[in-house]
Amino acid sequence: MRYILGAIAVAPGKPLFRWNETDGNREEAEKQWREQGGANLQSTLLGCGFELVLPDAYFAAWRRADRDGRAFSLVSAVAYLQSVLDVTSGDLWAAAAPYYDQRLREWRVGFGLKEDDRVLHGVVWPLLGVEDEGADIGAEIVLILKSANLGQVVALDERMPLEYCEDCGAPMFPNRDGEPTHADVPEPEGEGAPVHLH
Repeated sequence: MRYILGAIAVAPGKPLFRWNETDGNREEAEKQWREQGGANLQSTLLGCGFELVLPDAYFAAWRRADRDGRAFSLVSAVAYLQSVLDVTSGDLWAAAAPYYDQRLREWRVGFGLKEDDRVLHGVVWPLLGVEDEGADIGAEIVLILKSANLGQVVALDERMPLEYCEDCGAPMFPNRDGEPTHADVPEPEGEGAPVHLH
């Protein structure tokens, strides 16, 4: 994540932002910020996907970025695999599962190719704030992945153990059968042009 830090000086009692004015609207301000701010920042973020949010107090913005970044990481994983493997999103599957020690700690999502059960990539979806077993996180993850047009999306009901690879310490991710698996992206075949990812 990248942050744009700024400082504002206004006369006492005056609004800081457009949406603080009496005729201001936060949703409209956000729309305009994304259009105008996005156009201005595009040249500094070439080849990068980004989503702008409204300015906010530092820790409030940080918390929102953490929350919004989870969905963004799923969509980015799909784009990454499409680019590295030269496939469409329809050629991919994803399996999401809750991971526990004594209680639910996080969700993990494993990704692979439709005709293969190997996990090629994984994303950790951390719990934030008061999220726990009562939150319908699995449905939220499935909705995001289906909107990315994956060939298959599976939400597993099993309580997965919070396991890590003994050799490298990487988290283990679920495959479609609910087995914790090490994620291994295969090396591209042939010499082809190198792929530059941001």
